[in-house]
Amino acid sequence: MGYSSRMRKAWIFGAGKIGRGFLGHLFSQSSWETGFVDTRRDVIDALNRKRAYDIEFPDGERVPVAPVKGCALEQTETVIQAIEEADILATAVGVNALPTLGAILAQGFVQRARRENAFPLNLLICENDLDANILLKSAVENALPASHQLLVEQIGFVRCVVSRMVFEELPGDPPVPRAERYALLPIDGDALKGSLPSVQGLLAVQPFQAHMERKLYLHNGLHAMLAYEGALKGLTYIHEAMNDPALRAQVEAAANALQRAFLKTGLFEAEEFRAHQQDLLTRFADTSYRDSIRRVARDPQRKLRPGDRLLGAAQFLREHGEDPAAFESAIQAARQYIDTE
Repeated sequence: MGYSSRMRKAWIFGAGKIGRGFLGHLFSQSSWETGFVDTRRDVIDALNRKRAYDIEFPDGERVPVAPVKGCALEQTETVIQAIEEADILATAVGVNALPTLGAILAQGFVQRARRENAFPLNLLICENDLDANILLKSAVENALPASHQLLVEQIGFVRCVVSRMVFEELPGDPPVPRAERYALLPIDGDALKGSLPSVQGLLAVQPFQAHMERKLYLHNGLHAMLAYEGALKGLTYIHEAMNDPALRAQVEAAANALQRAFLKTGLFEAEEFRAHQQDLLTRFADTSYRDSIRRVARDPQRKLRPGDRLLGAAQFLREHGEDPAAFESAIQAARQYIDTE
C-alpha cells in the first residue's frame, strides 16, 4: 500500500469535513499514517498526488496533514486490503451510508481474519446519531458469512462525540477544510477492544450514552436553535444569532435548563459541566468562525426527528422537570425553515 511499516496505519471512511478536518488531523498529530476512502475521485486523486493536505483555522493559519493517501470506494480490492492492514478504522460518512458501508467492512474483516493477531480491532464511529454503533454492527453482522459471525465480538464499534466544528471546504487541491482548533474526541470507553489507541485528543468516557446525549442536546440542539431562530431574523452567521440579545437570552435559558437536567442524573460533575457549557457558548459567539446559519440549518427534516437535537432535548427537559419552552420555539422555527441546499 506504500506505507512505512514503522508507522501505525489509520484508515478513515469519509474524506469530507470531519474526516479530513478533524480525524485526519488528530492521527497526523499522533504520528499515524492515514488513508481516506471516499466516493469523490477528485479528492482521492489529489491526496495521492500530494500525500498531504492543509487545514485552515479561523485565524487564517494553515497547517499540513501528512502523510496521507486515498482510495476510491469503488476500488473494492484496495479498500479490502486497507481494512486488512489498518491498526484502527474510523467512519465519518453520515449515518445514512452506514448500511452500505457495513458490507465492504465485512469483506475486509473476513480477509483480515486470515492472518495472525489481526484482532481485536477498533472502529471509531464518528456519526451524529445515538444508535450509529447498533446500525453499523448490524450491517456488518448481516454481511458476514455464517462461518465468521464471531468476528464482531473482536471488533470495537466505538461511538465518538465529535465536537470540533468544521465550517466549510475552501478551494484547493484537495479542498481545504476550515475548522476550529477544538481537539478533544471523547469515545465510548466501554466499547473499546483492548487498550486505548495512542491518538492525541482521544478520551475514553463512561457512561458514554450520557456524554453523547449532552453533545446532541447541548451542542447540536443549541446550534440548531441559533440557526433556525437566526434564519427567521434574516441573519447570516451563527455568531450574529448568538450576539443578538433576545436569541442569546433564549439560548442561555435553554443551556441552563439542560445543565440542571443533566446534573440531576448524577452523571456529570457540576464544575466540569458548567465549564463545558461556557466554552461552547463562547465558541458559538466567536466572530472569526464565520459559521453560516445555512450550513447549520440544512436538512431540517432529519434534525426534527424524534429523539434528535430539538425534539429529543425538549423531551429530555420534560422528563427531568425543566421548561422546554426555548426548544419548543426552536422546533417551530425549524418547521418554517426552507432548506435551499
